[in-house]
Amino acid sequence: MIKTTFILAVYFTIMAAIPGFGQTAKKHTPSFSMGVVAAEPTGDLALVTPFGLGSSIKAIFPVSGNRGFTVSAGYLYLLKKTIFGETTGGFHAITLKAGVRIFANNGFYVEPETGFTFLGMEDGGDVAFTYAGNIGYVINNKIDVSARYEGSIKYGPSVTFLGVRIARSFTL
Repeated sequence: MIKTTFILAVYFTIMAAIPGFGQTAKKHTPSFSMGVVAAEPTGDLALVTPFGLGSSIKAIFPVSGNRGFTVSAGYLYLLKKTIFGETTGGFHAITLKAGVRIFANNGFYVEPETGFTFLGMEDGGDVAFTYAGNIGYVINNKIDVSARYEGSIKYGPSVTFLGVRIARSFTL
């Protein structure tokens, strides 16, 4: 099931980017950004951790006037939480994702992404399929502010959160 979901997500991401290949007019230039991430757990994840903090890097490669292919990597630490004397949470998540950034007017964009998350816990780790939807705004081609909903699926319930990213962009 997860393989099928992953294949479909990658397919739709690529299909969203293909119409832009072969067009010569480019509104944007390749860029790279580094930023900080804050995460508010949702669903079952909110039961075991109160908050997440991390960092991320992202490269954006224009493929048409209003679309770009993105590649990103991130690190997120989900804080520990004590419930009835029992400590939960306190694990790491390292994500690798690819996506398509679709620019609107005046710096706004939407960006679906898919990839994998490496979840590291005290008793081991695991790899999960990851999906995310970003909505953001680029200020003066220098500051990238975005909000996203991200989920990781392995078996059973997904690990989901609402995140905010503030990053400094650099033109390549």
